[in-house]
Amino acid sequence: RITTPPEIGGETVTFKNTGVMIADVSGFTRMNESFARMGESGAEKVTRHLNQYFTKLLNIIDRHGGDCVKFAGDALIVIFKEDNPYEK
Repeated sequence: RITTPPEIGGETVTFKNTGVMIADVSGFTRMNESFARMGESGAEKVTRHLNQYFTKLLNIIDRHGGDCVKFAGDALIVIFKEDNPYEK
């Protein structure tokens, strides 16, 4: 059951047969520290690597009917639901 905040409607939706996936990049802190020593170019490399990784991952998630509901640094939360109340 998901309820939106009152300021955007306060609607409650119940999903049946729903799965949640939390994905986190293993070794991200070590990689980030390594690239940080390179200065600005290191930050650009971290951004490029994360973008490439998330693009591939999100394509796979989309093909399997998942919806990414949250990004948090090097992690994301995905919901896979069998029924979508917004399609009715």
